Amino acid sequence: MKKIINGYSIYKDGTWCEVIKEGKFIFAGSVNEKLSYEDIYIALTAKLEFRLHGKLLLSYSLYGTFQGEKQSTLELLAYENNCNINDIEVKQVVENIQ
Repeated sequence: MKKIINGYSIYKDGTWCEVIKEGKFIFAGSVNEKLSYEDIYIALTAKLEFRLHGKLLLSYSLYGTFQGEKQSTLELLAYENNCNINDIEVKQVVENIQ
């Protein structure tokens, strides 16, 4: 079965899943059978944004991140911007599904 969401072609058959965008493989591997196409899209495109007083400092994709990466990023950004970790707003951003 295949579904296209925002240019991402998502192929799913049981637990096997492949995601392609603009002819390039984004992901190929096993997923939970219960995940919907929309769940897979969100998992691969969700991003974290780090802002200080509304100013975007950094954003990155959650796909492929390691445990503790968010905390490490917060600590580094607080150090670089001479502020407290609690001053930095962290928000998960997901594109609207069309």
